[in-house]
Amino acid sequence: MKYSIKNLCQIAALAAGLFGLTTQASAMPSFLILSPLIESNEQNNLDGETLDVSVGDALRISWIVENSAPTDGSTSFTHYISDNTFISRFDIPLGTSSVSNSLAFTSIDKITAIADVTPGIYYIGTCEGQEGDCEIAGSVNVVPEPSILLLSPLISAAGKDNLNGETVKVRIERKLTISWISENSSPAPGVTAYTHYLSTDNVITAMDTIIGDAEIDNTLELAGITSEVVMPDLPLGLYKVITCENIDDACEIAGTIELLEAFDMVTAPLLLLLD
Repeated sequence: MKYSIKNLCQIAALAAGLFGLTTQASAMPSFLILSPLIESNEQNNLDGETLDVSVGDALRISWIVENSAPTDGSTSFTHYISDNTFISRFDIPLGTSSVSNSLAFTSIDKITAIADVTPGIYYIGTCEGQEGDCEIAGSVNVVPEPSILLLSPLISAAGKDNLNGETVKVRIERKLTISWISENSSPAPGVTAYTHYLSTDNVITAMDTIIGDAEIDNTLELAGITSEVVMPDLPLGLYKVITCENIDDACEIAGTIELLEAFDMVTAPLLLLLD
């Protein structure tokens, strides 16, 4: 007896039904990226905002993974920064994440950093590894890193300053006031610190004496700053007062002091006459 292909298919289907078999393949895992969100510098884009960031700033990307199939599975995600809204594997990668998705929904977050790109508007996206679906998590405005300038430093003690280049006399254990203008030449807000030194010359070395420091949250273009420092017990004589800004490692000479011996009750009458 001869059977056609049609007859053979009918026989196979009948046999499958008799023995409880199925010819339908099991559903494969299918992963969706839902509700992506980005955060940086205590900002987030929950309301669609573009975040101001600088190169190297920490960036948190969070999203929900939905496995739309009843089958458990694993997948990976790659995060990108792109200069356009079409996120692809040709963009700059920011890192990877993975998930073993035994549940229908799983929350994930990834901590990464802003890549070294030129200033401008960029889009942060996440791509799923199996089906290649990509979603935009948000946009960032990459601004230049803060660049803090130290301008017009001055020193004063006992009501006398060096506005006209004078040497300021100050005694050991007495206060010296150092004032200057801090200018942030970048639109990026930044925090910086300053260190004050006494030096016998114009160059800062490890042998020089730190006499104080200051910190500023420089969110404005210009800010006036004042520090009060107490003169240490050093050999008497002339010293340069030098202030250094710690981000750009830039130093400026604030002025010259003549360090005098400490004022005490025994020598007070004589010291007053010498002043």
